Amino acid sequence: MTDDSLRKIKDDDTKTTQLFPSNDISHAQYFAIIKNKYDANTYENSSPTSLLYLILRKAELGIELNKFDLNWLKEQQLFSTLDCLALKQYQSQEKNRLETELNALKTKYKVRADFKFNIDNPLYSILWKLEAGESPQQSEINYLKYHQLAPTLEIVEKIQEFVDLKVKYCSTQYQDNFPNSRLYQILKKIDSSTRLTEDDIKWLTENKLLETLEFFNQQEATRNLEFLQLKEKYGLTEHLDNSWFSPLYWILKKIETDACLTTDDLQWLKQNGTACKQFAESEEQKQDFIELKRKFLATQYQEDNPSNPLYGILKKIETCQQLKPTDIEFIKKCGLSETVKLAEKVSHFAKLKKKYQADAPQETSPESHLYKILQDLDSKHQITESQLNNLKVFKQHKTAELAREITEFTSLREKYKATKHSNFFPSSRLYKILRNFDIKMQTTDADIQWLEENHLSDTSTYLAYLLKTQHFKFLKLKYRMVGPHLPFDPFYEIMCKLEKGERLDEVLVTKLMAEEKLWSGGEIVKAHYRQEAQFHEKEYERTKDIYLVPTISSEWRKAEKPEKALAITEKANIETIKDKHLKARICVTRGAAFRDIGDLEQAKKFALIAIECQPDSHHPYTLMGAICYDEYRYPEGDEWFEKARERGADVEEEIQRYVKRIKDKDKQRKAAEYLVKKDSFVYAWAKVYLEKGSAG
Repeated sequence: MTDDSLRKIKDDDTKTTQLFPSNDISHAQYFAIIKNKYDANTYENSSPTSLLYLILRKAELGIELNKFDLNWLKEQQLFSTLDCLALKQYQSQEKNRLETELNALKTKYKVRADFKFNIDNPLYSILWKLEAGESPQQSEINYLKYHQLAPTLEIVEKIQEFVDLKVKYCSTQYQDNFPNSRLYQILKKIDSSTRLTEDDIKWLTENKLLETLEFFNQQEATRNLEFLQLKEKYGLTEHLDNSWFSPLYWILKKIETDACLTTDDLQWLKQNGTACKQFAESEEQKQDFIELKRKFLATQYQEDNPSNPLYGILKKIETCQQLKPTDIEFIKKCGLSETVKLAEKVSHFAKLKKKYQADAPQETSPESHLYKILQDLDSKHQITESQLNNLKVFKQHKTAELAREITEFTSLREKYKATKHSNFFPSSRLYKILRNFDIKMQTTDADIQWLEENHLSDTSTYLAYLLKTQHFKFLKLKYRMVGPHLPFDPFYEIMCKLEKGERLDEVLVTKLMAEEKLWSGGEIVKAHYRQEAQFHEKEYERTKDIYLVPTISSEWRKAEKPEKALAITEKANIETIKDKHLKARICVTRGAAFRDIGDLEQAKKFALIAIECQPDSHHPYTLMGAICYDEYRYPEGDEWFEKARERGADVEEEIQRYVKRIKDKDKQRKAAEYLVKKDSFVYAWAKVYLEKGSAG
């Protein structure tokens, strides 16, 4: 920008100062910036009074331009500017378009309703990629898992499965990858060897997926031939069904791959002819023998015939029967030393089950997860939450409850410094003591005595410390001393005294208030003055000493109980009091109490009586100043405060104390405004109440 241009902007800005007051940059500078932004530099008038400036400012704020604005731009041939504005209008609606598309994807991919899903969320990009037919990366899959988006993840997995099936069955030319496609259902049928319907075949034909159809036809022919060969191999040709859809085909396929037959498989064989039944019984025993060898580390023994002696020996181990010497000798002769060791573990397992009430005799293998759990429980005296859940899955409810108590007991012993106590079973009295303390935070004298007698003095000392700490927390809440760094000493002793109704040390309270560790409106200070007032009231009832009345009234006021302050002053017959100093004190505290409850007329009445009785005391003048401030008569209040100053009052301190104690925030703000306006240096402290007022 040239010097001439700068001078012109400065001149234009000077002309429009009254219309457009500036702060950081001038209107002319701002106009130059937005003219450049909206490609309007061809418009020569750079004055902020130009209509173009108004139009561009409205555009910047997103305000829709009216037809007169648009026509004016056309008349000025600012077509590039119109294009910029049109683009901005389009962009302003882009977020709505994105949100509409986002909601559609959210519905389609079943994103759960409570998931916070917006435009800048990574999930939007993931779903957009899926919609475009791209495969998700592992990091994106992990994102879905981490945020527990199970329905969405299920759709993604189905999409991937669909893509794989299309490759496998020669149908990649079909574009749609979403799982609701008819092709997906057809390919799953082919993959699971489910026969296609006439409609399925017709659909494949209509969609020109002839390779997929041919794949299915070839698959059927190949499997039918394979089925005939398997029936011959296993001597089951008497079974007349030759279609590979027969359950027998899949049973024989399992046997071919050394897979175990299911209960349903065996049941089907037993119900489909004599040959199938005999075959089922033989396979059943063979599978049992194989399973036992696997279970008891004898897989190197090649013989699978159930008539072999090893089968009977392994059955004994499974049912925890005592092995004969000849059985042990046979196992050793077979070179199965690991099986011998395993038999010993089975015996140990049985003992643990009895000890921990695991009533599941069918669980005998040391490879059982139950055995590992019981070993951990026996050695560590605790188990993990996962192991506890496994016990419940095993339906070992008695063991689970016992394990939970043992684990809890172990944790409690560590928590409360009682680890040297050797008994870890929940039947121990220590468990009941610690559990009761952990739940209710309480102990009995008998509990403490038992701990001491059983050499657990560290535990009893620690419990006493925790009780005191818990009590401190309770008292802090009760007395609203919620600061995180509140020292235990002396505040715990102070609050305990208040709880017992004991008087506090006035010097200590005053010292803490001066150090701003206590404040006049706090619960501790109010409780302190409440107890002081109650103490002196009892003295008054006992002695009828009228000189106690102003003290009691003042204490009730400090305890924020002005009604009680008025009640005690009513007991003094002011008209009969001859000691003018005493009469003035009573009138001041009574007037102040009336002011506390908002009865300013009565407050003024007693303040004036006090002035009449003791004109040299500054207290009634200070009271009158505060009353005038309450009534927003600040100049008159200043006159009274000035009279108080002449009589020895620290007026600024009195006014600061007065403003601080105003509970009505509006009244407090107005008083602060007056004082700051009156003398912003002397009353600089009042600015904080202006800030509070504006924040509120």
